Amino acid sequence: LPVDKVMQGLDVLQALKQNHKTKDIPVILLTNDWKTESVEKGVKLGAKDYITKAYYTPQQIVDKVKPFIS
Repeated sequence: LPVDKVMQGLDVLQALKQNHKTKDIPVILLTNDWKTESVEKGVKLGAKDYITKAYYTPQQIVDKVKPFIS
């Protein structure tokens, strides 16, 4: 991608999943974008989870992320 392009979260996810060196990194999207089409696109692109910040406490977010890190 060009250096001057501003990337949004889904752009970053797509770039990660298209690169053979980073495609297997588990990605969890943490956002306030709760629209169904955004969630569906994130999952379709390969996100392991889609967490809407406004719906979870910080501890709940940590609990959802823990299984994916080791």
